[in-house]
Amino acid sequence: MKKEKLKTTFQNISLLLVSIILILLVAEIFIRAAGYKKKYQLDEKKQLEWQYEAKKTHNSMGYRDYEYQIEKPKGVFRIYVLGDSFTYGQGIKMAETYPKVLERILKDKYPNRYFEVINASFLGLDTERELGRLKKEGLRLSPDMVILGFYLNDPSHDSGVTQWKEEDKKEKIKKIKEKCVKYEQIEKELLKQYENNIILRVENYEKLMEKISHIFLYLTTIPFLALEAISSLSEKEQCLFKEDISFFIKFRKKNRNPIESVIFEQIWKKAAKIQNKPDFIFYSYFTYDELGDLLKNRKYPSEKEIEKRKSGCIFYDSNDKICFYYGSVDQLSWMMPENKKVEKNKYISNIKGNIAYKGYAEGKVCIINHESDLKKFRAGDIIVSINTNPTLMPALVKCKAIITDEGGLSCHASIISRELKKPCIVGTNNATEKIKNGTYITAEKFSNQYYSNN
Repeated sequence: MKKEKLKTTFQNISLLLVSIILILLVAEIFIRAAGYKKKYQLDEKKQLEWQYEAKKTHNSMGYRDYEYQIEKPKGVFRIYVLGDSFTYGQGIKMAETYPKVLERILKDKYPNRYFEVINASFLGLDTERELGRLKKEGLRLSPDMVILGFYLNDPSHDSGVTQWKEEDKKEKIKKIKEKCVKYEQIEKELLKQYENNIILRVENYEKLMEKISHIFLYLTTIPFLALEAISSLSEKEQCLFKEDISFFIKFRKKNRNPIESVIFEQIWKKAAKIQNKPDFIFYSYFTYDELGDLLKNRKYPSEKEIEKRKSGCIFYDSNDKICFYYGSVDQLSWMMPENKKVEKNKYISNIKGNIAYKGYAEGKVCIINHESDLKKFRAGDIIVSINTNPTLMPALVKCKAIITDEGGLSCHASIISRELKKPCIVGTNNATEKIKNGTYITAEKFSNQYYSNN
């Protein structure tokens, strides 16, 4: 009897082993048929890494891209893309990487122009090495634009190769939070001083601007970037950052408008007094540096230049200097998203966006972009805005739903909608262009990233 049982057990085990071997063989055949193969991958440090991956090709510069000549051809708009494994396209074909997708989109959209999107990324590149690659190789290619594929761990040295230790991460986050608290206090002290009409000393102007720059960095920019990075994680991973979310959200609920109305107004008045001009708002069209030049009796913009700015302009950064453009916007249209106009009486189709808070709502549209628009709002309206801010809170509290052109899951509208439990879609790009003020809409598909006209 015992021998019979042993024999049966042995047969079962043998059958199981044969089944496993057959499954592995089928898996191996499938992987090979799908175009994957075993290979050694040489990384930047000349280390060999054993992995399964889609077949990759590299040009003579070591980039995962086609060959490009160093000297940029005449009439070509060249984009140089840096990043780590995500931009490099680990595990996917070269044509599927986002730099190559971008290149195809640009060529399709602007057939009369010539574009080259060069993928200079590599596995495990951190920000320091990306900057080094740009200086050493990228600038030789004379790029018109540089795109950086950025991820939360990129500032760390050797990200992707030797990650931060958990203690280091916590320590760095702690230091950032300490800076946020520090500059929150500095902001309060500055506002208190200038509310009490402290005399602005010209020799202190640069130090004041440095403080204000840090206030915007630590109370506006860093909280926004931190929340955006956290919102890109899975729900399970986000749970690990609950404390950080609560910390940074409080800064996103506030704006820096008092700095303009309290501090900069005094600076403008000081400039107007120096030049014996009654209209201090005239100086609100100056940049920080230009105001400093005026206060220190150096060269500053002419009245003619400022009047041009009042009529409308585009300003941009070029080699750490703010430049102004006064020409036709149409001449820049190839660099901007296409403005899709709709006929006034045309049926409005679904507009896609990102769900900030799910729900159902119907009502009349009220387009609100500025505090001055609040007078046309009525309780129960659906707010459509380019983006919201704390000055619009009286309407946001009483509205039925919120739709915005801009923003992500950590923007002001998203945060407020979740807090007030109001249906909200953000990042539609063109809701304010497509929807007429006063239109009655049924937001019957908020949970599916749409709104639709009734």
